[in-house]
Amino acid sequence: MMCVSIGLANCADNSWMGLASTTSKVLSAVILACILFPQTTCNAATEVGASQLRQKQPPKVLMMTAEHPFEMSDEDFWTNPDKNLSTLAGTRVRSRKPGLLADSPKTIPIKQREQWPYLVLQTGDTHELYKVPFSEHAVVTAYSPSEGILYAARAIPKMGPAVDSGPLPSPGFTSNFENVDARAVLGIPWRNGRYVLTTVIRDQTSNRVTVELVSSLSQYADQEVQKYLAAQEKQHPPRPVSPPPSDARVFYLKTGRSATPPIDPGVVLSVDRVIEALPGARAELRGSFLLPVKASDVIPRSAVKGDEPSITAVVPISLLILGSEDAIPETLPLVVPSYMPTTERDGVTFATGQFTINLAQMGSFMLRPQTYFIYAFAGETMTPAAIMAVVPRQSR
Repeated sequence: MMCVSIGLANCADNSWMGLASTTSKVLSAVILACILFPQTTCNAATEVGASQLRQKQPPKVLMMTAEHPFEMSDEDFWTNPDKNLSTLAGTRVRSRKPGLLADSPKTIPIKQREQWPYLVLQTGDTHELYKVPFSEHAVVTAYSPSEGILYAARAIPKMGPAVDSGPLPSPGFTSNFENVDARAVLGIPWRNGRYVLTTVIRDQTSNRVTVELVSSLSQYADQEVQKYLAAQEKQHPPRPVSPPPSDARVFYLKTGRSATPPIDPGVVLSVDRVIEALPGARAELRGSFLLPVKASDVIPRSAVKGDEPSITAVVPISLLILGSEDAIPETLPLVVPSYMPTTERDGVTFATGQFTINLAQMGSFMLRPQTYFIYAFAGETMTPAAIMAVVPRQSR
C-alpha cells in the first residue's frame, strides 16, 4: 500500500517548500506551498522567485473524466500508480477543493492479475482530516448491479487499537493518497463480473468507478452465447422477498409517511433525524423506488394466489449503515416487493414501490448512541446519505 500527502500551509512571513520521503512500505511525502493573498505580507525576493518558478514550470492540466479522474491506462494502475498524482493533488490543493477522488482499471483480466488496485485521493482542511482520519473512517464499497450484492469494508483494515494522531497540525489544506487492494479488502470472488466502486466517509462520497472483471482481455464475445444465457435467465424463479412481508420489522405498502417514488430510476430515503434510545423505540427508515427489474424477477399473474395484495415484481436493494464514531460498515441486503404495475422504458422493465424498516430491531443499530449515515444501493444508483442520530435516554 502506498500513501502520499500533499499539503498547502498558511503563509505568514515566508514562502517555503519542503519535501520528505521514505523508502519503507508506506511512502509519505509532504509538499507545502504558499498562496499569496493581498493581505499576506511576504518579501519581494520570495515573490520574484515564485514568479520565476511559475514561468519555468507551467502547471500540467489533466483532462479529467468524472468516472476516471486519474487519467491513466489500465496498466499504469499496477506499474505506475502515482503517475499523475502530484498534478492531480497539487491542482486540488491549490484550488482548495475538498473531497474524495477514486479510480481503478476499467478492465481487470483475472487470470493475469491477482491484485485489484483502487486509488483514492482525499483533499481537505488539515484540521478536518485530522479529526476524521481516513485510516479510521474510510469505507470502500463495491456493488454488483447484476447480482444485487453489496461488499463493504474499511479501506484500511483495523489492526489493533487506534493510534494517537499526535498534536493538532497547523492550519492549512492538505491531501492523502491511498492505494487499496480492493480484492483483499472486500473479499470479492475472483470471477467474471461488473462492479461499481465508491469510497464513503460519513456523509461524503467519492465518484463512482465501474470495473469489469474478465477471464482474459482476448476473451471472445459470442453473441449466441449471450442470447442463450439471457433466455436461461428468464427461466429462473423470482428471488424470495427478504425480509418476508410477515416480518414485523418491515412493511412494504405505502403509508402516510412514504416518500413519492423518484421520476428517474433510483431510490429515495427518509428517516427521523433524531431518536432517543428508549426501550421499544422505533428507528424507521422509509424508502421509495423506481428500479429496473430482471425478467426473472417479474411475477407472472398466474403465480398470484389468495386475496392479499398481488406482488408484481421484486427488486434487490442493499443498505449500508455507518456510524459517525466507529465507522464499522454494516450491510443489510433486501429483496423488496412491488405491488404496482410494472412499466416499460426503452425496452427496460421498471418496478415502483415503497418499504419501511424498523432499524431499531436490525443488527446493532441501537447499541451505540451516535449519528448514523444510511445509504441505499440498487441497480446503477446509490443514494445520498440519510442521516439519523441516536441519543442516550434523557433523564425526565
